[in-house]
Amino acid sequence: MMSQLIRSGCAALAFVFLRPASAEDAVPPPEPSVTEKVESVLDKRNQVLKDAVREMDDPTRLTPALRDALRNASPKAPAAPSGQAPAAKPPKVRLVAAVRGGGDDSKAMIEVDGTNYLIEPNAEITCYTQSGEQFTVRAKAFDDTGIHLELLPFRQTLILR
Repeated sequence: MMSQLIRSGCAALAFVFLRPASAEDAVPPPEPSVTEKVESVLDKRNQVLKDAVREMDDPTRLTPALRDALRNASPKAPAAPSGQAPAAKPPKVRLVAAVRGGGDDSKAMIEVDGTNYLIEPNAEITCYTQSGEQFTVRAKAFDDTGIHLELLPFRQTLILR
């Protein structure tokens, strides 16, 4: 009997120590190191950022509509809105001669687009541009600073010296 006990005891010990490991008794894998954890988190973050950048519109790229508009745009200035005449260009005005006397005795000869006109203080004259457009020149004052002229349709004041 004793020999049976010894045999059964040895068998029990062998069963405990020599049995194959089960999934419950298996040794867990080693924990990843801190650097591996950080690298893993950074990889995930970088992937999220790359995905977000792919989804965003690039503000430096032209939209198809704007690209077509730029391709079809002419280098000319835009035309005046319908119903309005294009803005007239002010004529070239230069002082040819001036005689300053006392009071209203002053006179000046001005050249407007190649045509000479005689003008007095506080007078208005009608002039014509080279294209045939009519406009009015008003002499406001003749003084030491020069001859003050107002081009009425252009709303410009000139001082000729």
